[in-house]
Amino acid sequence: MKAEIWGTPVAYEERGEGMPLVAIHGWTGCRLQMTERLEPVFADLPGYRRIYLDLPGMGETPPCARVQNTDEMLAFVRAFIDRVVGEKAPYLVAGHSYGGYLVRGLLAAEDSRAAGGILLCPVANPVHAQRILPPLVPLVEEPAFVQALPQPEREAYGGAIAVQNRYSYAAWQREIDGVKDRFDAGYLDAIVRTGYGYARLPEEGKIVDVPALLFLGRQDDVVGYEEMLELLPHYPRATLALLEHAGHQLAIDQPEAFVAMTRCWLKKWESERPRQ
Repeated sequence: MKAEIWGTPVAYEERGEGMPLVAIHGWTGCRLQMTERLEPVFADLPGYRRIYLDLPGMGETPPCARVQNTDEMLAFVRAFIDRVVGEKAPYLVAGHSYGGYLVRGLLAAEDSRAAGGILLCPVANPVHAQRILPPLVPLVEEPAFVQALPQPEREAYGGAIAVQNRYSYAAWQREIDGVKDRFDAGYLDAIVRTGYGYARLPEEGKIVDVPALLFLGRQDDVVGYEEMLELLPHYPRATLALLEHAGHQLAIDQPEAFVAMTRCWLKKWESERPRQ
């Protein structure tokens, strides 16, 4: 499916019917990563219209000349939501990594219609060199299988996944290694140089008074977790899941926990929704 936003054809797909849930992938990623992680949640949970998009310069969406920094990327995503969901309709939003950074902006916007958000290992500090990062210490559940992998694959997989077994290797191949070249490097590098971080902290001076589900990995050596914990006072209705044996690819490292906790949170959100 395509939706033209600011002269740019945005590639996206929809699954299911009901309450819109917009899913946003991470930096250099694509919508496949979010479909793989979220669709198991909805296997037995009807009533949600899942909308997965590719951000500008990533996946099947070309660069957008009007998007040169993250503030403009956020405005672009909001324009996409207005077009596809409706300008007045409420929606849920989910995002991984940089997608979670955008979710922070969506939830904190003054005129936000977001009724709740799922933040999966979101960016807290946009300056990579200043992040507080724990070491990635993998739990190798199947050492013979991992050792038998070709060395280049073993090193790439081992540097990204905290729980190493046949399942996580297959997921890594499909969701990460298999889509690693689906982005415009020049375009994204320019954004990193000129404006990867928001001009102003989204939560500054604000209370984000909507339900939120926050997943953090204790072994997340990409964005870390400590700095996101410092932002929790801005989210008084947040549910926090800080998982051991989970890195930046938490939904691959701990798939059962991710699916079960997300489904439980959504069911509680449904029960609270009529009273809001």
